[in-house]
Amino acid sequence: MLKFEAYRNGKPVRGIKLAGAYMFGQDAVPVHADLLAEGHVITCRMNAPETCGLALLFDAGAAGAYLLSTTRLPERSGPYLLNLELARARMRELYSKRADWALFDFEDAAELNGEFDELRKKFAHALGTAAVDFAEASLLADEVLSRAIVLGEKYALFHAEILSKQRIEVSSSGLPVGCRVNMSASNNGLYVAAMKTFAGFLSVPMNWREMVPSEGDYNFKAIDAWMNFAARENKTLHAGPIIDFSDDSLPEWLALYQHDYAAVKHIMIEHIRKVVPRYHSYIRVWNVISGLNSKNTLDMNFEQISELTRSCCQCIRQIAPDAEIVVELTCPWSEFYARNFHTIPTLLYADVIGRSDVPFDAFGLRLLMGVDVDGYYVRDLMQISSLMDEFVWQGKKIHITACGVPSSADPDEQNYWGAECSVKKAGHWHGLWTRRLQAEWLHALCRLAMSKSFVKSICWQDMVDISGKILPNGGLRAGDFKPKLALQELYSLQGLWKDIAARPETPDGG
Repeated sequence: MLKFEAYRNGKPVRGIKLAGAYMFGQDAVPVHADLLAEGHVITCRMNAPETCGLALLFDAGAAGAYLLSTTRLPERSGPYLLNLELARARMRELYSKRADWALFDFEDAAELNGEFDELRKKFAHALGTAAVDFAEASLLADEVLSRAIVLGEKYALFHAEILSKQRIEVSSSGLPVGCRVNMSASNNGLYVAAMKTFAGFLSVPMNWREMVPSEGDYNFKAIDAWMNFAARENKTLHAGPIIDFSDDSLPEWLALYQHDYAAVKHIMIEHIRKVVPRYHSYIRVWNVISGLNSKNTLDMNFEQISELTRSCCQCIRQIAPDAEIVVELTCPWSEFYARNFHTIPTLLYADVIGRSDVPFDAFGLRLLMGVDVDGYYVRDLMQISSLMDEFVWQGKKIHITACGVPSSADPDEQNYWGAECSVKKAGHWHGLWTRRLQAEWLHALCRLAMSKSFVKSICWQDMVDISGKILPNGGLRAGDFKPKLALQELYSLQGLWKDIAARPETPDGG
């Protein structure tokens, strides 16, 4: 059992919220645990005797509110100071990433390294103070944590700037940026016009439930319309996921075969054979399967999940041998595994299929933040950059198949989650979400993605704030179709990449 005392502004916190909180063990894999908040104390009871850490949404002051984690800690009779343990984990992460990015003695990083050294001294002071006064130590720890988060983002963007310039100079091109199509808005003339003027690729979702409302009864009308639109407007297309395990995508009639794996596999393969030949001449990148490991709605075992992934990818490879095949990873930090042990942690699933003979080309990552639901809590830029780095060893490319954050913390009932979702309870980046922060977040994410040579495209989730969007106030355009700052920022980035790529080499001064 672990206990944590939580403080805010030097005083015990009252009414701690544990939504989104979970325990994790080795390799950051979530573990099942019972969490209880009483007063300012969080009690964590694990089912297995191992050193564990706690992850929870925490307000880090001016730096923002994020889903943060402690280090793994041994059980002890007395409580830990939550503020201090969160600061300890972030200082450890800073130290580790400085080494990974070779910034210890990098001359241009001297100012950042000096700030780190100053923070390290303040953290040591907080450690000493905690031995005698938790309240006083929490004030020091809060300052360290807030400044360390900001410093971590500075390091991440500094490193990204170096690698981005190298990538552009080598490849003479920027990072393709696209936007997902809102299929519920297919008949909206203003929406279609907005997609027509969008200077990027389009990603066309293929909701299985809507496409096949009853077994064997296909309706391609909406997808055909967007394929024809793309052909007329000469738009590059990504498509999928073809098989999506999200709650609103699997056909209801498929539940009849829940305990018949052979039948489920056959149905899914036949579905791919029905869809891909119809559209393969339009599509450059196919998102084949999504959420299989994180949802596991049909209660398959590990071997069946791996085999189904392989079979779906093999099928599309046979039909469209030149297409790029993507396996999409939802909830990349795997919070879901702490609630449902019938699932598979995302990085473990990626490792298994990446090392096996599954014939696919890239992983798809969904980085959507701003809803108080597992997988949608806000993370800071260093957490995002570190997540991307986890895929270096895979030898696979990455497509960020969906990304986005809100442009306002105001209620917005015209979204996928309805009135029950809360933007404010999901955390925020530097402050409550505004259009300016949304644009700055997009800019920062694109810089991080551009710096990773294995990231091949990035796709924003919603174009317009209309019914059917995933994130509250998450569109690049408002409900009146007027562009937000984020759309302008996106176009500025595309122009910057082209400008840098077109610049002649600087003559050697010698």
